[in-house]
Amino acid sequence: MILPRNLYHMLLYAWGYFRSSDVKSVGEDDSPDLPTLLAKVLVDRTHRLLRQGLDRGYLEIREDTRTPRGRLCLGEMVKRQTRLRGVAVCDFDELTPDNAWNQVLKAALLAVKPWARGLASARLWLEMAARAAAAGLA
Repeated sequence: MILPRNLYHMLLYAWGYFRSSDVKSVGEDDSPDLPTLLAKVLVDRTHRLLRQGLDRGYLEIREDTRTPRGRLCLGEMVKRQTRLRGVAVCDFDELTPDNAWNQVLKAALLAVKPWARGLASARLWLEMAARAAAAGLA
């Protein structure tokens, strides 16, 4: 039988992420099965990522506003006659943590939540949820 921790190290080696200096002693009691081990690793690494800061990207937004910002959409303004209401239609890019990579990370965390057991994992989960909400991933 292959222990979950050995399988994890084999996967790291196969993907080229294995560093012998990062090897930590993992007890068999902590991770009785593979889903629990992978959930623990995902929660731990995501917690570290949230402390460093999530990857942010630009999201293109079109908005009706009284204070223009970005690029004016003149064609749209003429078509909808927004000038009569004193409103401009603008396209602008906003820097946000709500991007595809972070959405995948959030979905993965929600998927492994049933396997994140134990008091330490629960505490870590709550802290991570608070940091994610503060970063705009709520």
